[in-house]
Order: sequence, then C-alpha cells, then structure tokens
Amino acid sequence: MRLDKFTIKAQEALENAQLIADEKGNQQIEPEHLLLALLCQEDGIVQPLLQKLGAAPEALARQVENELSKLPVVTGAVTIQAYLSPRLKSVLGVAWNEAQRLKDEYVSVEHLLIAIASEIDSVAGGILRSYGVGKDEIYKALQDDIVLFWYNRTDVSRDGKSWTSY
Repeated sequence: MRLDKFTIKAQEALENAQLIADEKGNQQIEPEHLLLALLCQEDGIVQPLLQKLGAAPEALARQVENELSKLPVVTGAVTIQAYLSPRLKSVLGVAWNEAQRLKDEYVSVEHLLIAIASEIDSVAGGILRSYGVGKDEIYKALQDDIVLFWYNRTDVSRDGKSWTSY
C-alpha cells in the first residue's frame, strides 16, 4: 500500500483509524476503525454524503463505537502498535481497484467508503446497509453531487476566493 497514492483526507482517515485502534487497545486496525474515522472527519465529504442518503452520521458512529467495544483488547505494560487487519487490507485493495476503475489517480475517502460498503459479510458494511447506504446508493449520490457542483458553480467560492486559486 502506497500512501502517496491516497488523498490527504484518505491518509488522515487511515491515521485516525490507527489512533482509534490504539486508544481502544485494539491490536488490529479493522474496517470499523476506518469507518469511524471517516464518520468523524471534519470538512470531509462522508458526513454530507451520508446525510444526503438519509443516514445520520452520529447514529452510525454510535453503532460503530458499540461494535468496536466488542473487539479484543490488548492490555499490559507493553505497548503494541496496531497493524492493518487482513480485512482492512482487503478494503484498501478494493478502494484502490475502484480508483483505478474510475480512472482516478488517487484513492479518496469516497473510494474507501465504497469499499467498506462493498464488504458483504462485515460489520462495517452491514451497519452502512442497515442505514440504506450501499455501494450503488453512494455512486448515485456522488454522480448527483458532481452534476449539481458543475451546474451551480460560480467563479467565486464560499470564502470569496476564485476557484482558480485552489
């Protein structure tokens, strides 16, 4: 996995997933840690995207937190750094393949969310689906947002800067 092929927000989400796992004493970083990191990400696209789909990010986060509390905890004087679980490695692989399929140069948080939602027999994917958030719904919402973005775009952003200065 090459982190330089992830957007800054995707890298932040992975770092925060590791912090969550470390704080909870989990030895492995699971897709549920990554989902919680995405749900808590400020100024990201995941919260507005989920809200558009009718899912409350706060409620999702509480349910993910509940599931994380069921994971094994490592305790003791020895500090163990969490590592990527095979399931999370698989999710990252799916996200990479999704980025390649869409001809994107970088893996973004959208690709990560799609990959998590694509997990058929996982807790994280099941939580998303229980709120009506599946791979197809994410695609549709993203397509609608792209169309709306270009339709509503002006030459000046919300903070008064020209779009060309980004």
